[in-house]
Amino acid sequence: MANGKAVNTGQFPTIPLNCASLDASTEWGMGGFLDGDWFQVSWDSIRAQVVNRRDFFPFGTKDTSTIAYLELFTVYWFLCKFGPRLAGFSVPVFEDNQAVIGMINKLKGKPTYTPLIKEIHLLMVKFIRDSISITSSPVTMY
Repeated sequence: MANGKAVNTGQFPTIPLNCASLDASTEWGMGGFLDGDWFQVSWDSIRAQVVNRRDFFPFGTKDTSTIAYLELFTVYWFLCKFGPRLAGFSVPVFEDNQAVIGMINKLKGKPTYTPLIKEIHLLMVKFIRDSISITSSPVTMY
């Protein structure tokens, strides 16, 4: 967003920065917002899932309970919910966790993170067919 207008930095339209957001906390859960649609999911509900639970879901081990893993999982959940609406767009994502920025941009991380990164990559290919640009947030997100 520059001077109140969306800026196109690639060959696809850019979603204005003020209409997409996501974040996670270690205490309560995760949430995301896109053009008036939103989700909020408690970690208790993720822990309780039995039927739809996948191996890469958080809280299986100590390593999958860190804030970096939870923030990365929120990217996965965001793409699951909003992916079809993002098709054909270059999506700027502002993230406040440097480890997550590196993992998404390089599509690699610690062995514990690899299955989740693979799922995120598959969703990016399925829905976006371009890339997600992840950078540091210029402001602290609450």
